[in-house]
Amino acid sequence: MVAGAVLLDLLRRFVFYDDETVVWSKDSAPHAALAVETSDRLFNVRVVPDLLRVGAAPWVEALVVAIREDQEVEGPAPQDVFLLRTDGEALHLRDPGTVAALGALVVTGDLCPVAYAEVLASCHWPGGWCKQVVTDPAAWRGEHPPEADLPQVEAPQVRDTDDATQLTFFASRQTTEVVGGRPVLDVSRWTVRIPKAPHGAPAAWDREAVADAVPLAPPW
Repeated sequence: MVAGAVLLDLLRRFVFYDDETVVWSKDSAPHAALAVETSDRLFNVRVVPDLLRVGAAPWVEALVVAIREDQEVEGPAPQDVFLLRTDGEALHLRDPGTVAALGALVVTGDLCPVAYAEVLASCHWPGGWCKQVVTDPAAWRGEHPPEADLPQVEAPQVRDTDDATQLTFFASRQTTEVVGGRPVLDVSRWTVRIPKAPHGAPAAWDREAVADAVPLAPPW
């Protein structure tokens, strides 16, 4: 179980401002959760085992989410996601450099390509909610109204060359219209290139909009 002190340390290391101090904190053991009020903000920090596929990797001890609870926003509250490795290292999954370095594990076979795609779509596609990597296009299409004008998508594809592993995938996220509040869907195509040499070289990715604000409710 991840102790409350570990959860608080994640905030101190990766989230707090330089002059931000803890006013009070409450550990909800044994549920691996912590409420924290600082001089500037209010957080709820907790372990979420099933948040992302990467949490099932044998080298991962836990996935942790820190959620802001002092803001009223449309959709999910701002959050940070952390990965705790079994070797004690903590990774901030909203940090581009950290996630770029994580891509090397796809080349070595220690990280499933779809799991890596999910980290990118969830943590490096700002805005929206209900983000998902399209792994089964037919099933994905069936999750939405038949009247929705959804674009053509494909399942994730991995292609190996002599010098790199290339991953392409489609992802979607739900938002709402500014006027009217109707649910809409954005779809993007991602291209990820992970060098094979030198060992541990960082990944690079591009995201291309395929469809923006596809209505999910009438009027169509």
